[in-house]
Amino acid sequence: MIREILLKYDIFEKQVSPISKLLVSGMVVYEGKQWFKVRKIATPTFHQDKLKNMLPTIQKSCNDMLSKWKTSISKEGSSELDVWPHIQTLTADVISRTAFGSSFEEGRKIFEVLREQMNLLIQALMFAYIPGWRFVPNRLNRKLKSNHHEMGELVKGIINQREEALKVKKASNNEDLLGILMESNHKEIQEKETGMSVDEVIEE
Repeated sequence: MIREILLKYDIFEKQVSPISKLLVSGMVVYEGKQWFKVRKIATPTFHQDKLKNMLPTIQKSCNDMLSKWKTSISKEGSSELDVWPHIQTLTADVISRTAFGSSFEEGRKIFEVLREQMNLLIQALMFAYIPGWRFVPNRLNRKLKSNHHEMGELVKGIINQREEALKVKKASNNEDLLGILMESNHKEIQEKETGMSVDEVIEE
């Protein structure tokens, strides 16, 4: 049933709140030909073998977190620990390292903004039932738009660095998710001239 719903996009349309697009976009909200094009290009990024190669990176992030726990326990002999902030940090660290590779510090900045964006969106959804509320230029709506723009600019900066490296024929890191996605997109553009735009790559 899920396969049928995903393939018959002309019948089963996605309903996404406009305000939610300030947090979630890309393939999740695309329809029709755009969804098919982006899905085809993004598929190699999540190939099982590619993901297996990222296990050492994930292990490093886990080991870093466990080292911090051991340090806090060794100081006091025993310690009560709120693991939730550590799990949040671990998630951001793993995704930053696997998605952006050597640019993971910039990835961490993106996740800091993303975390704030999620909290703001929860507040904004309480007013979503009021017609036209998202157009009111209040502090909350301005900050949501500002964060969305900042995240886009941070990712665009990383993409531009990768493209510059390719132009001067420097070795490019295609082992992270962004590198694999850009490589797949580059091949699609060369073969069919119908690849993803920079904005589409940013959203993914």
